Amino acid sequence: MYTCYYNHTCNIAMTSLSSRIKESISFICLYLTTVTLSFAQNLNSIVIDGETLFERVVNEILNPIYQFMVAIAALYFLYGVAKFIYDLNDPEKKNFGKSHLLYGMIGMFIILSVGGILPWLNGIIGGMFQY
Repeated sequence: MYTCYYNHTCNIAMTSLSSRIKESISFICLYLTTVTLSFAQNLNSIVIDGETLFERVVNEILNPIYQFMVAIAALYFLYGVAKFIYDLNDPEKKNFGKSHLLYGMIGMFIILSVGGILPWLNGIIGGMFQY
């Protein structure tokens, strides 16, 4: 059981937040398992050509991993927002929420920057991949 700054019990909000995070993680794991199994079923149809294999690896493995990382960064940022709002009265915990906000924004900036640089590099090497 958690107690707030004013000795109010806050276990309901924390329990619902942690259960939502657990549900989100289980949904993401289910999604990745489904993608992996669907890719494994199509392994017989892959022509063993280096260019085709590389293109399929990028399109069917790396793109879902990229989408997963964007979702994780957004969830981390939203967790920081919730933590910041929830602990407004406690300066130490408020700074903890601020740090999550900052690191979530930095993570999203890096991930989305990479997502912008990759199509640019794709155009330079001849547009081999379609995003």
